[in-house]
Amino acid sequence: MSRIKIDEARCTRCGKCIRVCPLGLLKGDANTATYLPSSGDAVCIACGHCLAACPRSAIAIDNVAPEACEVADVPLPGFEDVRRLVMRRRSMRLYQQRPVPKDEIARLIDAVRWAPTARNNQQVGWVVVMQPERVREAAGQVVEFLRARQEVPALTSAWDHGYDMVLRGAPHLVIAHGPAETGWSATDCAIALTTFELLARSAGLGTCWAGFFTWAASGQPSIAEALGVPEGHKAYGALMLGYPLSAVLRVPPRKEASVHWV
Repeated sequence: MSRIKIDEARCTRCGKCIRVCPLGLLKGDANTATYLPSSGDAVCIACGHCLAACPRSAIAIDNVAPEACEVADVPLPGFEDVRRLVMRRRSMRLYQQRPVPKDEIARLIDAVRWAPTARNNQQVGWVVVMQPERVREAAGQVVEFLRARQEVPALTSAWDHGYDMVLRGAPHLVIAHGPAETGWSATDCAIALTTFELLARSAGLGTCWAGFFTWAASGQPSIAEALGVPEGHKAYGALMLGYPLSAVLRVPPRKEASVHWV
């Protein structure tokens, strides 16, 4: 069954869908309605560029009708608005000890589904640790991983003195995972987490990249598996998550961008 269905009665032969197809699979001309050859169906990645570009809603993908898709008729935020969001994103390491509602986290993850993935594979999976005690347990496992390898002694010492430098007492941990044998999983997860982080900031939440957790979960997969990362997948990144304890009053300076114009 073809992944792309084109309503010939609606097709005006404008060729817009043909032009935007990233793999050049769609065919047609001024006299022939657009179609996807059988040879192209096997390699179509269902990215949706054709559906998005069609002015007559003539294209359906994977049996999803264009009428079921959100219409892109609302103006996008201006550059300055997006710029301010990026600049005001901070790595939060102090959290209020109150939970973020599950529905709020689910809303963020639902929006991240539109973040790009290689060949539109959409294979990023999520584990959300909702219980603060499970987050602290995971932090302790990371500490023992580092202690056994005699790595970052300041961190293990801080833990022994009651201070969590691993997950900073965050009430939640959000883990992105993907197929371990797929070459682009690490990039897909990084993009997804970065998108999640910006959405979280816009929703009044704080995040921080959990680098020590990701390091330990890579070296000792059982840490991630214990939290629900499925067999055959790897935790490629994680974020601490919660309501921030401190406000962002100013934007700190950053180095000038290093750019080589060619």
